[in-house]
Amino acid sequence: MYERSAQGGPTGAKGLFTRRKSYFKDASSVRDLSLPPLHITKYKEGSFTAAVLHNLATKVDMGETVSYGQLATMTGNARASRAVGGAMRANQTPLLVPCHRVVNSNGSVGNFMSGKGNVLKRWLLEHEATTDS
Repeated sequence: MYERSAQGGPTGAKGLFTRRKSYFKDASSVRDLSLPPLHITKYKEGSFTAAVLHNLATKVDMGETVSYGQLATMTGNARASRAVGGAMRANQTPLLVPCHRVVNSNGSVGNFMSGKGNVLKRWLLEHEATTDS
């Protein structure tokens, strides 16, 4: 459902493991691996949540951030930043669909994982920012 490219890396569970291991060793190394297909059965294809998650997974690159409002605009509804927050809360695959890249309009991290994951979010953003582009 959310493929970035058809080349690179193993698929299935092995592909997910390889991607995760590579991400934590050297985040830039996953740039060349295809994004594994995500089958998020909870979301109806064509729904706003599915569109938000798809846009985030395919259009916001490593080392970049996007505000809730910007992501809402990318998804076709500039006034839906709160709904984008709901989509982030519903994200079942947080490293594949990188909700840590979504920040408040003022650039602050917001309340990642209801505020319990703010330190983790900062680390993930710093980890990605220190990779070679």
